[in-house]
Amino acid sequence: MTQSQFMYELMKELDGMSDEKKYDIMNDYTGFFSEQTDNGRSPEEIISMLHSPKEIAESYKKGKPVELDVFASGSEDDTPAYKRVVKFILLIPCALVIVPLSALAGALLVALSVVLCVAGVAVSVYSFFASSLSFGFIIIGIGGILFTFSFVMLCVSFIQLTAKMVKSFPNYMGRVLNNTDRSVK
Repeated sequence: MTQSQFMYELMKELDGMSDEKKYDIMNDYTGFFSEQTDNGRSPEEIISMLHSPKEIAESYKKGKPVELDVFASGSEDDTPAYKRVVKFILLIPCALVIVPLSALAGALLVALSVVLCVAGVAVSVYSFFASSLSFGFIIIGIGGILFTFSFVMLCVSFIQLTAKMVKSFPNYMGRVLNNTDRSVK
């Protein structure tokens, strides 16, 4: 796709917006292309950095303008390798300490919740049979079971969050090393 094709498709996708808004957007993109071309990029490189004209138009129509500064920061090779390595090294303690500790904490919380659940059921059964069906003990037992159930759900949510973190962390570390993570800059 050439620059003129890109601009034509963008103009076509912006149909339905006010002419003033359309021309502002088109001027922004024309300026962006000019600036990036002056920086030595070809129109094909610039287009590959941007979203499709349809995605850009949808974003503007939803009231979320595209920040061209994000794309103007440069190609993936602009961040020096030493910065990526430093960030990677700073993330290692997180990978080696925080992630396993949170998994261990989640496992301990689940074990504690199981013990509390068994205790709640035991109190409930005891109050039901041994205490002549005393209303207070039944309420305490049911309350204990409900509290324990909610605690178990909280622990399960914590375990799921930890599992997602453990699963996604290697991908994040890879993005840092390959400099595809925009937060490095």
